[in-house]
Amino acid sequence: MTRFVCVSCGSRLTTAVKTLTDTDRLFDHDSVSFDETGATAYLPEGVYFVATETTNPREYDVGNFIVNIQSAPGTVMSHNHSRTAGCCGLDGLDDPNVVCENGHEVGTQRSDCWTLHYVAFHPELVEMVEG
Repeated sequence: MTRFVCVSCGSRLTTAVKTLTDTDRLFDHDSVSFDETGATAYLPEGVYFVATETTNPREYDVGNFIVNIQSAPGTVMSHNHSRTAGCCGLDGLDDPNVVCENGHEVGTQRSDCWTLHYVAFHPELVEMVEG
């Protein structure tokens, strides 16, 4: 299993996750959760994948590590309010908008009512560790 940590300070960002090998699980309504707005998680908890041109929900996420929001309890919303736009959550258009517990930018959460819900970790801001 893999965990993502902040490259600046080493703080843990995720629970243990494994590589998503079956991209058919993306958008699979039997294996994702819906929130009170009806928006859906892009992928199940406990897995991650690297966004490509064929698997990314947004073209600007190509190359980022994509995880379920529930798999990223070590992230908090940025205190930079210019990056936290959205009506019901974070729209992620002004990334990065999530930080580690020590305030270092680590990625972009998309959790608004009109977006799929996930966290996109920027590869230059996080590190993968085994265990």
